[in-house]
Amino acid sequence: MPHDLNRRQFIQTGVAAGAAAAMSSSVQAESARRPTLVSKPADALVFVWLGGGLSQTETFDPKPHTPLRRGMKASDLRGPCASIPTAIPGVEFAEGLEKTAELMRLGTVVRSVTHTHPLAIDHDHATSLWLTGQPAHAGAPMLGHTIAEARGPIGDAPYTQVYCGRGPISDDITINALQREVEDQSTTPRLERIPYHDKLTTRQKPGMSRNVNLGLDFVEAANHATYQIEDDARFVFVEFAHEPYQALDTHQDGASKMNVARFNLDMGLWQLIESLETSGRLDTTAVVVASEFGRTIRCDPAVGQDYTIDDRNDFGLHAHFPGCQSVLLFGGPFKRGHVFGRSADAHPMLPVESPVSVEDMRATILAAVGVTPTVGRVIGELLI
Repeated sequence: MPHDLNRRQFIQTGVAAGAAAAMSSSVQAESARRPTLVSKPADALVFVWLGGGLSQTETFDPKPHTPLRRGMKASDLRGPCASIPTAIPGVEFAEGLEKTAELMRLGTVVRSVTHTHPLAIDHDHATSLWLTGQPAHAGAPMLGHTIAEARGPIGDAPYTQVYCGRGPISDDITINALQREVEDQSTTPRLERIPYHDKLTTRQKPGMSRNVNLGLDFVEAANHATYQIEDDARFVFVEFAHEPYQALDTHQDGASKMNVARFNLDMGLWQLIESLETSGRLDTTAVVVASEFGRTIRCDPAVGQDYTIDDRNDFGLHAHFPGCQSVLLFGGPFKRGHVFGRSADAHPMLPVESPVSVEDMRATILAAVGVTPTVGRVIGELLI
């Protein structure tokens, strides 16, 4: 079956995190009021969510290019695309991310992030583990809620949390549902929904496309996020929406789909980070770029499972892979021009150096914005 590799690895390595993930929201809120772990935390967080399951080897952790050869074994597929140098010496990104590669003088790439929960092979659960710290439907508060409740609004800012996106961030989790959850749990955070199929604010840059194409919506959302930071929002969620079997959800013809997705991703990230730097806001704004999980080949060579790639539909990373993914960090107290962790060059391409759990990434993100985490370990090597 396509996901046997992921399920087996997760059952072996993931059960231990269940108890830690079960921390109640009331305990989280109490701990959030404790002293910060970072001397100069960011004032705000922009969380860029790449819904669908981003292929790490076709974006921020490319492997040696393996061109399509009809009849090749899937286990021989390592890098479906060519790579390019970044501003970090010796570090490469996938071709098509030229602008983001230049931006890495301002950021860190973490190449060894891994889930430790056995349910993380599923879109909904993996998304919820990132955004709430618990599996789907557990009723845990969003990351933005935890930050907003701990730190409150910035001055007289009209909104503490802003969500820029199109709708579903997973098959069963929607931004609107998360809004209701936040509103039910606290009267402190003030929330605004930015619907990108309705009229945008009059501060939108003239000439920005109103096309409903997925990628263009992401560029539009990234553009709007900079205005929200200028208006002193504490937490801004920017969404590259998950559309099943499209864009980043590459279950077939992954290499071709990622060619298009990389262009849109590159434009959106460049616009967001460049705008924050130009406005002088990057030093006080932390930016996290993450997805629910990574991608791998649709078989388990270790136990003799393999398949033949006969055409382009088979060429790409098509299986959910919670075992390893890459995350980008910019601004605030995050290090600049830095790479952390390493994944194996051969399948299953698990972390082989400095593995970082999603729990630890969440803890580090919270610490970066001045909130003391209750679960996970703050990775000091990622912070200035």
